[in-house]
Amino acid sequence: MKKLVIAIFLISLSLFLTSCGPKIKVVNSWSDDSLSNYSIESVLVVGVARSDLTRKMLDDSFVEAFSEKNVRAIPGYQFIRLENHEFPDRKVVEKIIKNSGTKSVLITRVIDKETETNVSGGGVYSVYNPSPYTYSMYDYYGYSISYIPPTEVVDDILYMESNLYDIANNKLLWSVQTKAVNPVKSKDEFKRFVKELMDDLYGVDKK
Repeated sequence: MKKLVIAIFLISLSLFLTSCGPKIKVVNSWSDDSLSNYSIESVLVVGVARSDLTRKMLDDSFVEAFSEKNVRAIPGYQFIRLENHEFPDRKVVEKIIKNSGTKSVLITRVIDKETETNVSGGGVYSVYNPSPYTYSMYDYYGYSISYIPPTEVVDDILYMESNLYDIANNKLLWSVQTKAVNPVKSKDEFKRFVKELMDDLYGVDKK
């Protein structure tokens, strides 16, 4: 009986972790025809958020990723200061971008939030209990049948948009929308998010 309880617990835990774990994926991507011939030499990365900590983790993750591509990247939080947890006036931001000394600017922002309820798991499972009569016609006595009810999970969904612009021509070169399920504000999570974007920007085949 004890082994049966442990087995049920492990099955339930596996289903719970699978449904609740953070997931990040690109849901839509577009690029201008000129992007293939455009050289990203320097970029100002701007994470639009009301939290200084969130902005810092996001901007720093992009700076690190671009540096690995030998691109000079500057975090936007060094120049753009929040005012009562709000971004400054658009004209102020535009002036900062133009005076940044970079060729490109990458702006990332939240475009939508929602919650989604999913029902997962449930069903009838057989759990084997070893008996001294294995490999005989009575083996089925060594199995226990258990029913696990479905689990209702409420997921937090966050949709993000990242746009890369050529500053000199004020031209959109690349735009990508991502979906994050149960996002976590951690350094590792931001790195995973940025990697998805960088793979798409640089055309990495993820298959």
